[in-house]
Formats: sequence, structure tokens, C-alpha cells
Amino acid sequence: RRASDVFPGHPPSMPCPSAFRPWRTRLPHPGQAKGRRGRCAPRRRLLDPDGTTARALRMTSPGTNQRIDGRRLWGSLMAMAEIGATPKGGVRRLALTGVDRQGRDRFRAWCEAVGLAMRVDAMGNMFARREGRDPSRPPVLMGSHLDSQPSGGRFDGALGVLAGLEVMRTLRDLDLVTEAPIELVNWTDEEASSTGHSLLGSADWAEVYPHDK
Repeated sequence: RRASDVFPGHPPSMPCPSAFRPWRTRLPHPGQAKGRRGRCAPRRRLLDPDGTTARALRMTSPGTNQRIDGRRLWGSLMAMAEIGATPKGGVRRLALTGVDRQGRDRFRAWCEAVGLAMRVDAMGNMFARREGRDPSRPPVLMGSHLDSQPSGGRFDGALGVLAGLEVMRTLRDLDLVTEAPIELVNWTDEEASSTGHSLLGSADWAEVYPHDK
């Protein structure tokens, strides 16, 4: 079977993913695709416009797939989890409370230590900006929220924010500059624990809710 048999519009030269092969099919070794009568034939690879295979690109461009510091990210998660920690290992960091303020202050300090410019809008959404080569481009946003449910977990929301922070730290460590600016956002009251409106900060930013409401 070819991928084009399963996915309309799929390039006919690509072999069908193994998940769609009959269960009796003997899977070939890497680099080969199953041919007729169980024989294996060389697999045709998709080529880049210049004719270079994706694999060749990976081999000839070392260092382009940069990695974050997993231990540093874990340390940030555990440090943030100390704010509003509960006896069973969760967190209670309700939006717009003193505990939430502690988390936001820590986040701000971490961002400023990386050289990010922080701004806060009228809803309390926090945007930490890293400039790119072309400041006229719209920024690429990433992030989540630091507030929690009344009985929340350590990672809900916080992982989205702090993973973005780790990306910013890694870009700084590697002295990499993106074309467009990047903004790391911490949305206000995503969990509706304080106002009763879920996604409050992000919905206001996206103009889902009228601002005066």
C-alpha cells in the first residue's frame, strides 16, 4: 500500500506508514521498504527543493537541532511549585491572590535575568519579549498560565510557561537571534478560580470577551 491510498493528496512516491501495513507484513530494515512477494526494495525519500535528502541535511548541518537544559527546566518547575505548595505535592496558587503574586514576581525575576523586556497589560497578562532581527514582524507567542485550580498540580499551566522560559534561556546561551521577536506570556486567571471566567486573560487579549465586561 502506498501513502496516497490512505491520505488523498499524499505524494505517491512515499511508502505507506507501517501502521497501515497488514499485520503479516515483514517490516524491512531501516532504509528499505517492502516490495512484492516480501522482497525489500530501496526506499525513495522525499527530497528538498535542491535535491538534498532530509537525512543528508541532518548529517551535514551539525548543531542545528539545539537542545534545552532539562535539569534547569526541572529545577524551575520545582522552584515554582514551592509557591502555594500543598501537603500532597500539588499547588494552590489561585489567580489574583498573594500567592499568585509571588509566582508572578518570581517569573518576572527569571525573565529579567535572561534580558527579556517585561510588559503587563490591563488584564495583568505578562509578556516577556526577546527581540529578533526584524522588529517589524509580529512576535511569536508561547506560554500558558501560572495560576492553578484550588487543588491543582505542579505542571498544569506552569510547564507551558517555564518550558517557554527555558527556550529563551537556551537561545541566550547559544547566542542565537531569531528573525521575528519572541514573546513569552503568562495569562491571567486561566482557571477561573477567582473571577468565574475561564481563560479570562487570553480571551480578553483575543477579543473573545469585551474588555469592559
